[in-house]
Amino acid sequence: MTGLDEEGLEMLKSYLGRDVSQEVGSCRDYMDVYNLHIEDLRELVRKRADVYAAMYVMHLLGKGGLRNAKLFIYDVVKENENIDDWLRDSYQEG
Repeated sequence: MTGLDEEGLEMLKSYLGRDVSQEVGSCRDYMDVYNLHIEDLRELVRKRADVYAAMYVMHLLGKGGLRNAKLFIYDVVKENENIDDWLRDSYQEG
C-alpha cells in the first residue's frame, strides 16, 4: 500500500488536527472517500492545501494515481460536482 512520507503525515496532522497515519488504505473507492472524508478534504481545500488533499485521497485509497486524485479534488471537492456524475464520467473516460 502507498502511504504518505513523514513530512506529508505531519502536514496533514497540522491541517486536520489528528494523526492520519493509520488511515492508509481505509477506503475501497472514491465513494468511500466521499462518504467518510469529504469534510476533511473541504477543510484542506479551504486552507489552500490542495496538493495535500490529493495526497490524502491516495493515502486513504492506498493506491491510485495523482491525476485522478487531483481531478476528484477539483471537480467534487472544489466545484461540488455530484459524486455519482463524477464517477460515471471518470469511468467513461478511463
